[in-house]
Amino acid sequence: MIWWMQLLIIVVCGAILHLPEFVDAVDFADCGSTGAIVVSVDVFPCNNDPCTLVKGALTTFTVNFVARGGADSVYSNVRDASAGSMLVHFPQSDICPNLAPPCPILAGETYSFSYTATVAQSFQSGPLSIRWEILYGNGAKFMCVDFQTVIA
Repeated sequence: MIWWMQLLIIVVCGAILHLPEFVDAVDFADCGSTGAIVVSVDVFPCNNDPCTLVKGALTTFTVNFVARGGADSVYSNVRDASAGSMLVHFPQSDICPNLAPPCPILAGETYSFSYTATVAQSFQSGPLSIRWEILYGNGAKFMCVDFQTVIA
C-alpha cells in the first residue's frame, strides 16, 4: 500500500510541474463587457502566450463567462482590435448553437462559448490583436475580450 501512495505522489507532483503545458488559457483584457464577467479565454491548440495561429489549421476559441444579466438574442463578432476590421464572418449570427448551457442566457449562470474555425490563408503573418465580442441584438456589448496572437 505504501508503494501505491508513493506512486500517487510522483504522479501528482509531475502533473503540477507540467501543468502549464496542458493549460491553454491565454492572457486577455476585458474591453467593455456589460452583461458578463469573463473568467477565461482558451485557444486550442496553443502552447505559448501569445498563441501562434497557423494558417489553414483548425483552431478552437472558448470564452468562459458568468452572465450578469439575461439575454435572449445575442450574436458574435471577431475583429482586429488594433484596426477594427472584421476578421471572421460567422455562418450564423446566433451564438446559441455554440453556447453551453444553451440559450437563453440567464443571470448568474456560468457559460462556455466555443467556436472552431480554420485560420484564413489571407491573414497577414505576424502579431494580431483579436477582439472577440458577444453583442446584444441592438449591438450593445454583452461581452468583449482582447487577446494577443501571432499568425504563422
